Amino acid sequence: MDRRKFIARLARRDRLPWPTLSYCLDNPDHCIPAFLLLLERRARDLEITPDERRALYFGIHLLASFKVVETFKLLIRNIDGSSDQFEELTGDAIGDTIPQVLMAVGAGQAEACWKAALNTNTDWIVREAFLRCWTYEVLCGQVDRQVAAHCLREFPERAALAPDSFLWAAWMTAIADLGLSELIPSVQRLLAEGHVSQGPCSLLPDDLAVFHQDLSDARSASSDEKLFSNWLRKKQYHPFEATYENFVRAGRHVLKEDPTQSSTVNEPALLAADRKVPFDDSPQS
Repeated sequence: MDRRKFIARLARRDRLPWPTLSYCLDNPDHCIPAFLLLLERRARDLEITPDERRALYFGIHLLASFKVVETFKLLIRNIDGSSDQFEELTGDAIGDTIPQVLMAVGAGQAEACWKAALNTNTDWIVREAFLRCWTYEVLCGQVDRQVAAHCLREFPERAALAPDSFLWAAWMTAIADLGLSELIPSVQRLLAEGHVSQGPCSLLPDDLAVFHQDLSDARSASSDEKLFSNWLRKKQYHPFEATYENFVRAGRHVLKEDPTQSSTVNEPALLAADRKVPFDDSPQS
């Protein structure tokens, strides 16, 4: 399958292009350079076609599947160009699969993740994605726990959080998931002093209850290796993986149809996905 063909098929929005995704997963030497080039052009604000832009959405997830580390710096450069530019690439997946994409390509990039989380010129949901990736790096032992506690203690001021910022919840989630009970007084003080808005558009009483429960769960999980591994999976602290289910999740944010309802075992798309190289010359995706 040539580059133009798999780009065109990945650009479709009427169904999950699983056969083409399978082809790309089976042929990394063919697809990785193409998607890195498109991401580079996007980072440099050079023209790409509408099909290339749409295909790059799945391309980013494919690069994550292969843990292509060059992807991380190119994504950062897309943020430096424009927060809107980054969100155009990722769509609503920024709050779902993209944090795991960052975990897959951002190993050892805790400092860059932290810097992105502090970037006040970037939309809060992009900052949250990088904060989750930073948290994952801490959980993997790439950042000292005391250093992490110090960073999170200073985060509200350094990140210039407005009282109604949604990043307050992300900050509390990071504290809880890292089991940093020593920061509970900091949370309580900021709430008591009115630095954090409490209401329908910010923090609710239930959020505080969840915070304390999550912190307790994290500390309990850390006491046992198997419990900890299961807890990481449950909380989605693991890199994006090349499974059909994960691409269904990604597709849900861009496809016109629900990808979980668009295929049955009798359809040629899924039959082709079982082949080593899904039908190369078929008009199907």
